[in-house]
Amino acid sequence: MSKITANPQAIAEALITSEAYTVVGDTTTTICTLRVGQFVVVGKSACVNPARFNGDLGQKYAREDALNKLTECVAFWLACSDLLEAQVPL
Repeated sequence: MSKITANPQAIAEALITSEAYTVVGDTTTTICTLRVGQFVVVGKSACVNPARFNGDLGQKYAREDALNKLTECVAFWLACSDLLEAQVPL
């Protein structure tokens, strides 16, 4: 069975070793750092209206942003692994 049929997002979730959140100063910008071994993937979110800022939602959207970036990397790795295993001529 091809690795490409695996769920890249589930693999990305399993690779995360820690996560941290920071709100930048007195802004509505939330930064999420997902650690994968020695690597860090960063996601961000921001609320346009400071009066409606919700820290929990800021964390949720920043994490989604970081996870999407990590998932893209995992999907690329899976695709490359399949090509190498099949020894597709370039």
